[in-house]
Amino acid sequence: MIRNAVHLFGAQSVTLSMRAFYVIFVARQLGPDLFGLIVYGQAWYLSFLSFASFATGIILSREIGTSRFSAKKTVNETFSLRFRTTLVAGFLCLCIGVILNPNIENQILLAVFSVALLGRSTAYWVQEVFVAREQAKHTLVQEVIFRPIEIVALILVLFSGGGAISIAIVHASVWILQGVYGLIYLYRYLGLVPLLLPVNKVITLIISAIPLVIAQATYAWLLQMPLVLSRHLNTVGDAGGHFGLAMQCVVLSGTLPSVIGRAALPALARASNRNDGKDLQFVSVLSGIYLLAGTALGFLMLPIAAPIIRMVFGERYLPAAELLPLAVAISAPFAAGSACYQTLLARRKNWSIALVGVLAILVLYLSFGFLIHTYGLKGGVGSVLLSVYSWMIIGMMLLARTSGLRLCFTLGIPLVFILISIAIYRLICFWGGSSFASISSFIFLLCGLYIMVKNYKIRLNI
Repeated sequence: MIRNAVHLFGAQSVTLSMRAFYVIFVARQLGPDLFGLIVYGQAWYLSFLSFASFATGIILSREIGTSRFSAKKTVNETFSLRFRTTLVAGFLCLCIGVILNPNIENQILLAVFSVALLGRSTAYWVQEVFVAREQAKHTLVQEVIFRPIEIVALILVLFSGGGAISIAIVHASVWILQGVYGLIYLYRYLGLVPLLLPVNKVITLIISAIPLVIAQATYAWLLQMPLVLSRHLNTVGDAGGHFGLAMQCVVLSGTLPSVIGRAALPALARASNRNDGKDLQFVSVLSGIYLLAGTALGFLMLPIAAPIIRMVFGERYLPAAELLPLAVAISAPFAAGSACYQTLLARRKNWSIALVGVLAILVLYLSFGFLIHTYGLKGGVGSVLLSVYSWMIIGMMLLARTSGLRLCFTLGIPLVFILISIAIYRLICFWGGSSFASISSFIFLLCGLYIMVKNYKIRLNI
């Protein structure tokens, strides 16, 4: 698991670094208004990616992770399903996007991103096969090749006077190329030639995947839906760019925990089959670390957000600085919830995970409009924080009820540290000195993190 995680982390490190450069460069070149449009377009098509994937990555990791002999059969079945669901998702992404956006430029933008969905879904399926076989080093190779290509093409296009649609065309073209190359690469290194089976051969897989699709879709929507909702609630112009920038920070900070969870899923599935409790240890240890570290980073961002935004993105994005600490703090419950999510997947609690996801999305949907209209963009980010915490807590309660997870150690102690840190911040702010208050809370949480790491044995080599 560790080797697989290291290779996958390497691949995601390339993606993260390129993505960070992408966000900074595009934001500075286009300005908040057009940057907000680009972020909206990407969030729109990524909202359909879960339907395109149809949980085939989870199925691959669980089936191949527990039995290598089923690899060829599982690859063919998941490819047959993925091919059809990708076409349907791409079609729906285009049609619904055109209907909801009367502006012709927005329609063209979403049409191009719908094409990107086809390539990205294919490329991700190839990566999922490598991860399931615990050979994520091949994923690293592909990311090293194609992410720099996209960045170079993006720079050339923007310096040539290209706009939002040109950026979308570059994005779609690179993902199509990566998808095609990935299929060739899969045959070259694993000797696997995915076959397109008749629908009747995969109907059982389709039925069994439905709860997983719901779970995976709600997992993605927690971070993508706010960008779509904000756009359709008239958060346009510069405000759309400011909110988009804050949410991009959430997505970037949540990538590492997702990577660890993806890499761990095959091993977690084996641990679940052995019923030795190591999958619960995985959740317990990582959740405490994630909650304290993520919240500490949120406090650290309070005094330094404005200087960072001004230096990196420019004065036009300065209003995003007040959103940044809250956005970074979202990474804490999202990371902890991701560990719980992967463990529930390994234990095949499919409908339970789907229910948890639906409840979290309902919290987001019901609170987002009210909070963003009442408190502005900060209320929108607060709605995301509320929904992600709901998702994490409900998931852990479910895991405690069905599998014996000890909530006191997993959730109780970290939340006590977090609540005390908030009290410290408020108390010191009351007497003056918000910068000193945020640093004090940051140091307190680091001390709590040290205590947790020191007093609990960390055994992640499942």
